[in-house]
Amino acid sequence: TFRVTFDDSDDLIGQFQLDQLLVNETRWIILNLRPTSSSDEVIATGSSSSPTLRVKIRMEGPYRIEIAALLKTSEAYFSNIDKLSGSSQHIVQSMASLPAKFPSAKYLLVPAIPMAAFVVVASPVLLGLLALGLPFLFPLIVVLLSAVGGAVALGAGLYFSTKNGRNKIGMVVAPLITTVIRTSTGQRLMYETGDRPSPKSLFEAVLPTNDNDMASRLLVCLTIDMIGSSSYLLPIVGEAFDLTWAPIQALAVSAMFDHVMPSLKYIAFVEEILPFTDIIPSATMGWIRQYSPLLLDKAQEIVHDLTLVPQK
Repeated sequence: TFRVTFDDSDDLIGQFQLDQLLVNETRWIILNLRPTSSSDEVIATGSSSSPTLRVKIRMEGPYRIEIAALLKTSEAYFSNIDKLSGSSQHIVQSMASLPAKFPSAKYLLVPAIPMAAFVVVASPVLLGLLALGLPFLFPLIVVLLSAVGGAVALGAGLYFSTKNGRNKIGMVVAPLITTVIRTSTGQRLMYETGDRPSPKSLFEAVLPTNDNDMASRLLVCLTIDMIGSSSYLLPIVGEAFDLTWAPIQALAVSAMFDHVMPSLKYIAFVEEILPFTDIIPSATMGWIRQYSPLLLDKAQEIVHDLTLVPQK
């Protein structure tokens, strides 16, 4: 309750529900003021000539301990990355100027031409040898692919840790983070505003849970099943990945389809945790279970509209 006090007349008050505010959010609000002696009927009807009060209000609140520690660690990490990237730019610029200082370095391109021609001519023979030795070289190929994937992930992580990388990824991630934080689940996740949200409520805040959003839910279901089936690309490493992905998939399926098929989350967990069952599209099965009656009704309506009955 806001109160405006006068010496020679009744005080004016205006009320605002604080649960409409988000933590660490600044808002301008306009309050309709009324005399303290006015009745409830007058308050309910209001008056076009009642004075108003414009107030800038902000509700402060502490971060949760783990969130505060994460933000502090991230700030220190990004600060060190910015320092390293600033010093590395001088090294890159120095290396880029080497060909101009040493023109003879351009002649190193001369032996590259016959080497490239040899690779093109010998590629059928190399591919044949690779096909014959594939069963024996498969473990080595798996190790090499894992090493390359790890190197690519490390390089991407370092790039997106730089200032330019953070700006680019922030254009995509920032709207999603803002949307989640503005929900009641996001507020309880970030700030000391009550009990911590459950894992299921976190997935409900991120995933499309509106039943009318049929296309987005289908896209998410296909993505979930694709990630689960990707373990077939690396038979040994992939099965170990299933141990991590199985509970995540079960929570995602539970958040989207518990009201339609409560047992589906158990099916999703079991088919993902067991070997050689990842091909079962459990998330897409939930989508079909929910929307197949609607799609069948639409199809019947279309067939009925296209049916022409000749009149004699």
